[in-house]
Amino acid sequence: MAFILGWLLTLVLLSSIPLLVLSGSIMSFAFAMMASRGQTAYSEAASIVEQIIGSIRTVCVPTPSIENISFFFPFLFHVSN
Repeated sequence: MAFILGWLLTLVLLSSIPLLVLSGSIMSFAFAMMASRGQTAYSEAASIVEQIIGSIRTVCVPTPSIENISFFFPFLFHVSN
């Protein structure tokens, strides 16, 4: 009934629907492209971080505690003589 009474409004809306569909499809394509680029950037960054973390070596340096000194002192004394 509304289409019959508001026929002028119906013509305006029917002419604008293809424009809305076209702009929506263009926006969805643009969002998909940006998401793809972002995913590529994140994967490249993740590979670089993986290489950096893989190249980190943990070095354990014993502190000169009393136990260490008492263990190595006889060897050092023997070498110095």
